[in-house]
Amino acid sequence: MALAMSAMALVASGFVLLALTLLWLNEFRWPGRVRVVQAWGYGLLLGLLVMQGLAHSHPSFVFWFDAHSASALAWSAPWLNAVMVALSLALLLYNVAKSKPHWSLYLSPIALLLISFYAPGVGQGLVVVLLGFAMGHRLVMGLGVLSLLMGIGSYYYWLDATLLTKALTLLFTGGVLLTLRLALHKWLNIGGSMPSPSEGGHGK
Repeated sequence: MALAMSAMALVASGFVLLALTLLWLNEFRWPGRVRVVQAWGYGLLLGLLVMQGLAHSHPSFVFWFDAHSASALAWSAPWLNAVMVALSLALLLYNVAKSKPHWSLYLSPIALLLISFYAPGVGQGLVVVLLGFAMGHRLVMGLGVLSLLMGIGSYYYWLDATLLTKALTLLFTGGVLLTLRLALHKWLNIGGSMPSPSEGGHGK
C-alpha cells in the first residue's frame, strides 16, 4: 500500500519474489530453523499469488491508490520490478550451476528482464517454477505453475498490446522456460549441487 501511494505498486511483487528466492535457496543453511524458513517461504509465495490475483482482478482500492498516487519515479517501477525478477533468476542459476554452463545461458536473466517488463506475472511465475524444479520441491513448483498461469491470463487480457505481440511474447517465454529447464536438468544431474530426496530434498 505504501508503494502504491508512491505510484510504485508494481515493485512490491518483485521484492517478494526476490525474498522468497533467497529463502528457498537457503532452506537448509540453518538445520535448526528449516521449518521457520519454510514457513516464511510458503507465506511469501502465497503472498505473491495474492498480489498477482489482485493485479488481475483490479479491486476498487487499487483504483483508489492509482488515482491518488504520484511520484517522479513512477516511470521506473516496471523496470525495477523486471530487474528484481531477473536478479532472482540470476541468483537461482548461480546457486544451482556448479559445473561451468554455456555462455549463452548467462543471457537468460537479460531475456527474462525484457519479458518481465511487458508481462511481470509471467516472469515471476517462470522463476518460481524453475526454483521448485531446481529444489525438487513439487509444491513450490505447483504453486509456480499456478503463478505462471495467472500471469499468462492477466497478460492475455491486457489491452495495451496487440494479440500478435502477446503471442510472440508468450512464444519467446516458452522457449526461455524450456531452455532453462533443460539446462537445470543437466546441471542437477552432472553437478549434483542440490540435495536429492534421500538427502533432504522434496522429491516425494
